[in-house]
Amino acid sequence: MIRYRNLLTAAMVFFVAGSAFAEVSWDAVQKKATSAKSYEVNYDFTGSKGTFKFNYRCVMPNKIRAEILESSDASKVGTILVWDGKDKVTAKVGGGVVIRKTSHKDVVGTAFYQPLLQLVIDQVKGQGTPTKTVDGNKTKFSFKTGNGTYNVWALDNGDIAKTERNDGHDRETRELKTIKYDGNPNCDF
Repeated sequence: MIRYRNLLTAAMVFFVAGSAFAEVSWDAVQKKATSAKSYEVNYDFTGSKGTFKFNYRCVMPNKIRAEILESSDASKVGTILVWDGKDKVTAKVGGGVVIRKTSHKDVVGTAFYQPLLQLVIDQVKGQGTPTKTVDGNKTKFSFKTGNGTYNVWALDNGDIAKTERNDGHDRETRELKTIKYDGNPNCDF
């Protein structure tokens, strides 16, 4: 009985130690980010346009809904942005509707008309092989980008947990909460 407990204890210590320092490959992160048919995620964004908490929904290839849950600009809270595969993004703001072309300065480079996870992959594409650092259950991938860096943290299951882009002039950070894949979320207003 004592040997059995010692063996069980040793196995548990090995399992916990092994999972505390798990790592994932960049290929696995890219594959998971681009293979989902749909996903929903809450995420925090901080950048030059302010601080926001979003509920973000995407159905591939051309439906996106982003709702601003919290913002450093209180007038933006409750705004819902919808893209339905056309060349415009429609936003419900208060009682009104605002339409912006995907080429508008408020829309370019955002995840309002391109899937968030694909946007992250596209922003580091062509930047070479990342350096990789393992920290507990996250792996940090660092890319050199022009005058700055782009870091992507991924969980051991391949989910992107955080991104940080610093181009020398601007810095933006996204912290993604639990991602729910392939649930076909509603992307309408």
